[in-house]
Amino acid sequence: MADAHIRALEYLDNKVESTIINLGTGDGYSVKEIIDEAKKVTGIYIKSEITGRRAGDPAVLIADNRKAKEILGWQPEYNLNKIIETAWKWHRFQKF
Repeated sequence: MADAHIRALEYLDNKVESTIINLGTGDGYSVKEIIDEAKKVTGIYIKSEITGRRAGDPAVLIADNRKAKEILGWQPEYNLNKIIETAWKWHRFQKF
């Protein structure tokens, strides 16, 4: 993500018109898949409850990163496991 933000700043520094660009892996994950992966990475039980969808929740929500690839030359480097792993490492060493 930091690489994409740096590329975006460079893009804007070249006096190019401002635009909206999605950043994401381009892969969709359910909340359950994310919780299961977080349990696996952290080794911690995460209490969860399966319920019905909330009113207004989209059926599918996936970031389309084609514009980031085309305009910034950026593509994601990490899969879900690595994203959670690096976030977990960062959070474990923070003093809040």
